[in-house]
Amino acid sequence: MIQTGPIVLVDPARRERRLAELRHRRMLLGGLRDDVDLAWRALAPADLDGSWRSAAQRGYSERRRELADGLRRACRDLDDAQTAVEAAIAAATASA
Repeated sequence: MIQTGPIVLVDPARRERRLAELRHRRMLLGGLRDDVDLAWRALAPADLDGSWRSAAQRGYSERRRELADGLRRACRDLDDAQTAVEAAIAAATASA
């Protein structure tokens, strides 16, 4: 990168490497997001209130809810990460 006052000239090869890295990161985040979403959906609460009576069964159900909540938060965090990567790609592309 060469800085000349307020104008910054970016080495095209460096920019292309950065774009390739960001695109790869976007692909990885998308796959991970899909996997976490699938796991979250598998833990979605089922209507088992009437048949689950023992303390162990209630504890199991509560733990599943906690895991599902954690996976939902992870999905939101991954969405935020994907948004940040998309913004970085747009910024790098605009600097061309």
